[in-house]
Amino acid sequence: MEKNAQKPKNFILSLFGKTKYIIITAVILFALIMFFMDSLIGNVDANEYQVKQAFMTGDMSAHLTPGWYLKVMGTIYRFPKTETVYFTGDNDNPANQGPVTVTFSDNSRCDISGTVRVIMPTNDQYAIDIVAKHSNRTFQDFAAKNIIPVTKRALITAATTMTAPDAKIKMADLATLGQDQLNNGIFMLESTKITEVDPATSEEVIREVKHIKQSTDGTTARYKDDMPLTAFGASATNFVVTDITCSPEIERQISDQQQAKMGIATAKAEAARADQEVITARKQGDAKIAKIKAEEEAKAQQMIVAAERENKVQILNAQREVEISKLKKQEEENLLAAANVNKQRTILEADAQAYAKRKVMEADGALDKKLEAYKYAVEKQSEAIANITLPQIMINGDNANNKNGSSSMAGMDLLLQMMLINTAKSLGLDMNVKNNN
Repeated sequence: MEKNAQKPKNFILSLFGKTKYIIITAVILFALIMFFMDSLIGNVDANEYQVKQAFMTGDMSAHLTPGWYLKVMGTIYRFPKTETVYFTGDNDNPANQGPVTVTFSDNSRCDISGTVRVIMPTNDQYAIDIVAKHSNRTFQDFAAKNIIPVTKRALITAATTMTAPDAKIKMADLATLGQDQLNNGIFMLESTKITEVDPATSEEVIREVKHIKQSTDGTTARYKDDMPLTAFGASATNFVVTDITCSPEIERQISDQQQAKMGIATAKAEAARADQEVITARKQGDAKIAKIKAEEEAKAQQMIVAAERENKVQILNAQREVEISKLKKQEEENLLAAANVNKQRTILEADAQAYAKRKVMEADGALDKKLEAYKYAVEKQSEAIANITLPQIMINGDNANNKNGSSSMAGMDLLLQMMLINTAKSLGLDMNVKNNN
């Protein structure tokens, strides 16, 4: 019985011991797989590229896109896609290469600090050449061997084309010249001598000035021995000069020169301002004169316009008077013509009436006229007789007075009849009534 109970217990212990060995073995295998996996499989991050040298064969290949690839125990060289190179006095930055010492055209020796952003190649062959052909294993190697030397020479060359004070003022121009040379090659320079006034001593000095040389084809002449970044498929951007540091003596000289230049500039500015004030005053005076002339000319023009308007009015009035005179003359002529017409008509009418009357008189012996004349004569004779005054006192006796009175009245009647008969005869009238029997 005891033997039978002991068998299951030994079996469980035996099974547990085997499981433990299996787990230990699995852990060891997993560790080995993980250990060798880094040598078998590679991973490219988004901000880098890798160059692989194959195991045993030594073949080189570039992996520029992010993702997994088979390393198969090859040697891997990692490079950032972009990186900033520092040339400053900051020793805390491991990528810092230190400031660049240059000598400017005024013989001022100074240190230039700054940074430049480098974009690494995106072409497989350029990426491989940086490792295989130029023996760079890391970006720090590439910066120390190929970026910083060209950067230093570029800044040294650019510094010879300007003075230290100008460089301090125009650090952006200095950075532009540095970036151009770092990308495309170092400038060739040519020298010319100029005479200028020293701001510190106010004396004329002859100074040698260097300029960037131009090729016969109009392009910038460059040295061919220095390899710019474009030769590696890389490029420089955001080249920045952050500081230019000189010795205290040079700084003092620069300060004195700047103050002298500022004094000269101030004097020139004041002179220019004085000249400008004179010009402004002259222009203001000219403007006032021009304004007065313009006002006088405007007044004269107004007077001319008024005179011309008055003249036109007078001309119009005169023309109107002439027209009125013409109209009056025409009216008078029309009235005269009408009077002449009326005269002629009256004459014609009178002639016609005279002719008619003459014909009537010829026809009836002018009986009407004769009767009218006879009537008129009778009236006048009657009035004359009526106006005769008879004497009121008679000398003769009563019978004699009556007889004499009657005789006087009979004599007057006889006189009247004789006058009528004489008038009728003179008019050719026959006053006797003819008896048809």
